Amino acid sequence: MMNLIYRHYQPDQPENVPLIVEAPTGTGKTLGYMFPLAYLSQSTGRQAVIATDTVLLQNQLADQTVPLLQRMLPFEISVAVVKGNQHYIDVSRFVEALGTDSRSKQSQLIKLRLLVWLTETETGDLDELHFRNDPPFLDVVRHRGLNQLDETDAFYEVDFLRRLYQRLPDAMFVIVNHAFLVQRAQSLGRQLRQPFLVIDEAQHLADYAMRSQRQRFDFQEITNLTRHMNRRLDADNEHGLVKILTGEPYHSQLAMLATWTTEFDRQLTALSAYLINAYQEQLNGAKQQPFVEIALDNTVWQTFVASRSGLFEQLQILMDKLHAGLATLSEAFEKETDRWLVSERQSMTQLQTDFHKIEGSWSTLMTMQQQESSEQLMHWLTVSADRQHLILTASLISVKGFLTNRVYAAFKAPIFTGATLFSSNRSQYLYDELDLDRNKTKIRRMKSDFNFEQQAQLYVSTEAPEISDTPAYETYLAKALKQLMKASNRPTLVLFNSLSTVASVYERLTVEGPRINRVILAQGISGGKEKK
Repeated sequence: MMNLIYRHYQPDQPENVPLIVEAPTGTGKTLGYMFPLAYLSQSTGRQAVIATDTVLLQNQLADQTVPLLQRMLPFEISVAVVKGNQHYIDVSRFVEALGTDSRSKQSQLIKLRLLVWLTETETGDLDELHFRNDPPFLDVVRHRGLNQLDETDAFYEVDFLRRLYQRLPDAMFVIVNHAFLVQRAQSLGRQLRQPFLVIDEAQHLADYAMRSQRQRFDFQEITNLTRHMNRRLDADNEHGLVKILTGEPYHSQLAMLATWTTEFDRQLTALSAYLINAYQEQLNGAKQQPFVEIALDNTVWQTFVASRSGLFEQLQILMDKLHAGLATLSEAFEKETDRWLVSERQSMTQLQTDFHKIEGSWSTLMTMQQQESSEQLMHWLTVSADRQHLILTASLISVKGFLTNRVYAAFKAPIFTGATLFSSNRSQYLYDELDLDRNKTKIRRMKSDFNFEQQAQLYVSTEAPEISDTPAYETYLAKALKQLMKASNRPTLVLFNSLSTVASVYERLTVEGPRINRVILAQGISGGKEKK
């Protein structure tokens, strides 16, 4: 496998030819691609991006494989692990949260834990804390992205995410996950100047591409947030910001924000009404249910967007005014930071939070409005029976053309690996899933050293009840596992398809009946619930 990958990128080989390598579990697949890529990177100066299936596998690669690889190589290698923004702490937001009064004992303990951790961490990666279930307080301090940073902020120079991206050009290997790759491929490719790319567990890539491109705009949710903002800006509200931020320039700024918010709400409501009216015939013909879903023909959708382009533009102008106006208000507010009570700062923070949610959702709608018509893109409406709740959704129905143009084009011809990629040599399915031309793709299927006939046994129970989420079935599982553990004192892996079943069986094994002298670990109980 090492020689295959090394030769694949030699000057005498055809360029832009993807390579698929199927290597069974246990054959050293990870070292099989990292070792030759290290030499290729060392000789060419070109970096390598490795995309794994999950965040857990990213950490395993960096913590286990990289040290082993370093011991095998005669030169130094450098690695950067990059995850989505939300995995990193925003120190500025954390400091602001420290100044906010919290009556939750849990939040206070988490603040203390974060303070200690910040003296030790070099990455700012919240995954280092290993919370069993992420507490709600973390949402307050999660990073929102480089575009949200303020250069005048006291913590700008030491921001963890900013420093990570500054280090990327110096890393030989950049380790990402599939979701990150799909969302950031083009910017990553530009920054690293078309690096090598390995997509491990490649059979999962299409699923991440489909999910990442699904967009949703809930008109009622944004209307509620807008009206919530209006209540905070209302001059007659005894607990509103007008009663807190007295005098100028606050009064004129708040009045202007209130005017723009009211107008945004009015025009967004009009857009919702126009959209329902455009598809009134389909809605009237649909079977009456609490919610009705109708697919939008691409041509009709593009016609609607074109006919209401002026309304979209007016809403965007209002959004820009709100963004600039709130920034001006916030700047004036921060200049008098010692003047405000904790409750007054909380009111201002809530106004900012509501607007950021509105702005993020509006950005999603604008993306849908500006998308070019495509056979792979589908839009649909979800409308309540009373026509008051409207949700617009867009999603890819196929990755054809998407992965090639939006992901692979930013890199050298990629390498795809996995333990079980093909169902047969003649199968077309994988090529379609990876958006590859079969006739222009090189494949190699490695043989396994594992002899299933001699090294594995399959037992099928003839007494098991029908599989179901019932107490009787869970009791049967616990009883069978106890018998198995008594009969064989070996580490045993048990796979379930339901976290609730895991919890029920775990309770029966550890609480009910006679105890078993074995350490039992369970997903969602001994560790997190994340599907790795």
